[in-house]
Amino acid sequence: MGSAMPAYRKEYAVPDPEAPKAHDPAALFERSAARLTARELLPMAAILLLVSALAAVIIVYLTAFGRLTAQGAREQQLDREISQLRGFNAGLVGDVARLQRRDRLEREARRLGLAPLEPDRTERLEVPAGALDPVLPATLPRRQAATPAYDRVAMGRAALN
Repeated sequence: MGSAMPAYRKEYAVPDPEAPKAHDPAALFERSAARLTARELLPMAAILLLVSALAAVIIVYLTAFGRLTAQGAREQQLDREISQLRGFNAGLVGDVARLQRRDRLEREARRLGLAPLEPDRTERLEVPAGALDPVLPATLPRRQAATPAYDRVAMGRAALN
């Protein structure tokens, strides 16, 4: 009976220090990564490069799309502003037309004490070209004055021609 060992005295194999331990995943990863060759890393590098390129394309696309969206919103805002300003300009054109009516101007001139010029009270002054502004050449054509001529009346106010 001497060769059989009791079950509680079972001998275990001594672990190999070079063999990866199942309970230590970090050690297993370090050893397996150290054993990879360039040929084995090439597919992983290609996949990583493909994913990086795809991410760069997506970032560029989203950036361009965001700028396009912002530009479209700005264009719509400017269109609304242009419409408002056109309406405002139309109102101003109406105001100018109303204010320039002859009957309103005559009424306003009378209210201010202005009277039409009489032909015998009108004098014309001739100023040679270049006398007032030496920079202007003397060959410029004469222009009619855009503003009416005024004459002093008895009560010290100007009269509208």
